[in-house]
Amino acid sequence: METKKFYEYFQMGAYRELDIYVGGEPRKTILQSGFYREISYSSVMHKHCYEEIHVFHGGEATVMLGKDRLKMTSGDIILLPRQMPHNIIDYSDTVVHCAFQIELPGAESGVVNLSERLTECFFERLREIGNPECDHSSLIGFISFFAEQFITPKEVIPSRATDYAFFIHEFFSMSYADDVHISDLARILRVSEKQAERLVVKHTGRTFVEELTTARMQMAEQLMALEPRIPLTTIASDVGYQSYSGFWKAYKRFKERDQ
Repeated sequence: METKKFYEYFQMGAYRELDIYVGGEPRKTILQSGFYREISYSSVMHKHCYEEIHVFHGGEATVMLGKDRLKMTSGDIILLPRQMPHNIIDYSDTVVHCAFQIELPGAESGVVNLSERLTECFFERLREIGNPECDHSSLIGFISFFAEQFITPKEVIPSRATDYAFFIHEFFSMSYADDVHISDLARILRVSEKQAERLVVKHTGRTFVEELTTARMQMAEQLMALEPRIPLTTIASDVGYQSYSGFWKAYKRFKERDQ
């Protein structure tokens, strides 16, 4: 970039800073003038104080990296080391490109090819933004994902889920068709049957039996709407009733309660 152009972009405020989480840590990110512009000229050889990521879509471009020439194609992203002289020396008419600097010490430099649909979506969002003043929240996920391609992720081990409300909801959603009892839920929650009953009431507002019946009747109504010609005897069996009469009595009580 010529000095005059750099000065103009600097005066326009075309350099903006974001903290973007990469690998679980905040990384200073500089969105420079090139971030907002499609390729329209071959840049001069230059270098940066942070690592720089270039994203390409829709065509080809040649990046001069030191003495090496690297051909970039649609869907490619490249991480350039800090203080590495580089420039873009050739590009096709259809290629679009952006570049941003990001603090990634120790990252592995190189080229990664991503899905063209991914880079296409990125540039669609980029065009919607249009200038540095706009909200960049829709782009943060893209930028973070691009940067994470070049770092070694830290080991993350999920802890055992202990959300009672989640497990209670999943239990009734997945087990309504089975012959289940409060003892089954208590075993899953690792609590006593009395405590399990209290937790069901706390998180659903109904007793275990009431919540099981509600889950069965709601699913029965959904099945009736989805398949109007399906016999009610089949629906009764599908939602956990061994006899049609038992299902019908429960269904009538359910409808009366809702009225």
